[in-house]
Amino acid sequence: MIENNTILGIDYNDLSGPKRDFPIVDAIGLPFFEAMKLVLDLVADFSPIDSMSNGRSVTWIQFFRAFFQIVCLIGGIIGGIGILIFQRREIATAQAR
Repeated sequence: MIENNTILGIDYNDLSGPKRDFPIVDAIGLPFFEAMKLVLDLVADFSPIDSMSNGRSVTWIQFFRAFFQIVCLIGGIIGGIGILIFQRREIATAQAR
């Protein structure tokens, strides 16, 4: 739905022409999902297994590129989200009896 610039769909039955169902949700959600699509496409575009299965070697540049994209970038994003979620939580507090 990112291609249509909407998340929740388009109403084609409106007499004034096609319009988005919830433009406020689209204004907030579209930039988030576009950024997520860019990040996930980095991982999806890299496939060293295709090269290896065809008998080609994986160069060190490809290896470091994959390491940076998958481990550093994706791991950093997931770690950052985890830090934001658990920043103010007391997961293991001492229970007084």
